[in-house]
Amino acid sequence: MTIIDVSVKDWIRGKKFVVTGGAGFIGHHLVRTLLENEAQHITVIDDLSFGSEDFIPKNNRITFINFSIGKNDTEILRPYINKDTYVFHLAAQKHRAGERDHAAVWRSNVTGWDELLQLCGEQCVPQVIFTSSLYAYGKLFDQPMQETMQPAPHTAYGISKLAGEHLLKMYSTNFGFNHQIARLFFVYGPEQYYKSEYSSVIHKNIERIRAGQSPIVNGSGKQTLDYIYIDDVVRALLKLAQCNINGTLANIATGKGWSILDIIKKISQILKKEVEIDFAPADWTDHTNRVGNFYHINQICNWSPEIDFEIGLKHCIEE
Repeated sequence: MTIIDVSVKDWIRGKKFVVTGGAGFIGHHLVRTLLENEAQHITVIDDLSFGSEDFIPKNNRITFINFSIGKNDTEILRPYINKDTYVFHLAAQKHRAGERDHAAVWRSNVTGWDELLQLCGEQCVPQVIFTSSLYAYGKLFDQPMQETMQPAPHTAYGISKLAGEHLLKMYSTNFGFNHQIARLFFVYGPEQYYKSEYSSVIHKNIERIRAGQSPIVNGSGKQTLDYIYIDDVVRALLKLAQCNINGTLANIATGKGWSILDIIKKISQILKKEVEIDFAPADWTDHTNRVGNFYHINQICNWSPEIDFEIGLKHCIEE
């Protein structure tokens, strides 16, 4: 159960929500937290590409709609979106799949999002919270990424996420609803959908080490990633929504980077297993440093990450 502060609990109580991607990893944790804190009703929209209906609580305050954004007719959603509905948009075509099929990225992350925003505007929703990505920055900075940096995405996924941010700003201005943008870094935690190709490095290595297999590392293993625990991400999304400062753009990160080698070492220590790493040829991530600065959300919403990385790893291993 994600622990949230009293002000956020009070904000959730009695409200209606739509969560796209609500059967996915981040989405279902968000849905559960909304349900546990007395949301009046939650509509979950998901096509189950990266999630499972089993993750959605069986409750009469939840409606599940199997719907593919960018493929299905958005009119289907009109009865569920109105002036009393707060929208969290988490659904997206993912990074790795998108690099093989750019058309799928544009269809879901840009065209489908545009159609959904049009509907949100027509139905006079009060607020939309959008999950963007560190890939919107593009460059792999030596210093922590911060919101004032000029974005220069170089992947189809990153470009689509930046386009999604701009679409949201346009519709917010045109229709008058408030919006917030969360640029997520590397989210991890229990119930991550590790059987998907979008599996976390953490979960892949946990499964390999448990099975007595060698972890596979591309290149030096010194590339660093900013891993943030799922409960901290849910708290951040809800805090952004509750603060409701229109136009907020905020990194959701820890400000700390962990190398692949350090992650494997920590996992092997927790599992108490000796491992030999299988080094594979380097890929584009070798020697990169993908870490975020969370100063902005800390200043405007008094949010900061709470879960220590090693504790988060133990939760993943014990699930």
